Amino acid sequence: MKRLKLVCSDFHLATGVRFSNGAPNPLEDFRYDHRFKEMLEYYSHPPFDGAELELIFNGDMLNLIQTDYRGHFPVVITEAISCEKLLAIINGHP
Repeated sequence: MKRLKLVCSDFHLATGVRFSNGAPNPLEDFRYDHRFKEMLEYYSHPPFDGAELELIFNGDMLNLIQTDYRGHFPVVITEAISCEKLLAIINGHP
C-alpha cells in the first residue's frame, strides 16, 4: 500500500475573504479554499485512492490575532473567545 504525507503550512486562516455584508476582508490572508479542495480531491482519486494518506498541518494555520471577536480585537484572549474565533474561521472557510 502506498503511504503519502501531505504537509501544509502557513495558511493564516481568518474569517474568510468577505464579511457577511459582502465587503472584502482585508485581514484575510488565505484566498485559496477552492484550490485546497481541488488538491484534496486529487489525492482521493486514482492512483492515490487506495493509499494511506496523512494530512499534516505544520503550523500557522489559523490567524486568531486577525480574527475579530464581536466586532473588536480584545487584548486578553480567553478560551471562550478563542473558541468563538475558531467558529468564525470555520464559517469563513466552509
